[in-house]
Amino acid sequence: MSVEPEVLSNGSLNTRWLRTLDRSEMRRWVSDVIQGRTDVPDADPDAPHYLVLEAYDGADADLRDLMRSVVRDLVCEMADDPASEWRKVEGDDSPGARLLCVAGSMRDSDLVGPIRGMIESQALLRPDACVFTDMHGRLLQALVKLGVREDQGFWRAQLGLAPNRYLGVALRGRALDRDANPFALLWAAAPLPWDDRMQATVERFVDVMTNERGTVWVTQRASEYATLMPSSLAERLGLREPTANSPWDSAPARLAMVA
Repeated sequence: MSVEPEVLSNGSLNTRWLRTLDRSEMRRWVSDVIQGRTDVPDADPDAPHYLVLEAYDGADADLRDLMRSVVRDLVCEMADDPASEWRKVEGDDSPGARLLCVAGSMRDSDLVGPIRGMIESQALLRPDACVFTDMHGRLLQALVKLGVREDQGFWRAQLGLAPNRYLGVALRGRALDRDANPFALLWAAAPLPWDDRMQATVERFVDVMTNERGTVWVTQRASEYATLMPSSLAERLGLREPTANSPWDSAPARLAMVA
């Protein structure tokens, strides 16, 4: 049975009402909202889970603890039960994708175990999934939002599954370690397949990191691999031209697969 929320006259959720819920009621409410079963007028029909995050942001410490523990239970259910409704793949707005978005935003370190377990077991990996229905990718995004610093070997393994699809999240994940060089994911080992989409992903990453950490941080790290980059990317980064024998300037090399 659903838990009916208390709504204020302006149509927003009364967060004080949430303090009256016991654990089982809170679990039902959070589950209902994430799955789009809510009568709160302010809830975005395309992203109802943001209502949970809005309530969480305005909650006191005790209520936050309760909400985190409930989300933890739901993620563990997703990890443990292959038939869980949270594993259904229906696109960006699937219940599982919404749940992982909420989980990552709560920054609960106890969520790392079940999320990483699903990544390592490849429980939600679907080789034929498109970017909008890729739940394995949602797990990787949640791990990054939780602030987990995985090593280069971990992210290279993810790139080996689908380089084009996971490059963006891998670069952001590796950048969590400020002493690491994210560009090493591309050029410190066997070359990744290279095309316009890969370059566009790297350029977006450069723009984000330039805003977050500055031009010097980006240039210092990228310059270590300037002679291995495609000429167009080296120019984009303001680095010296690659050598004439750069492995990225020939078509066959761009198609080389991960070893």
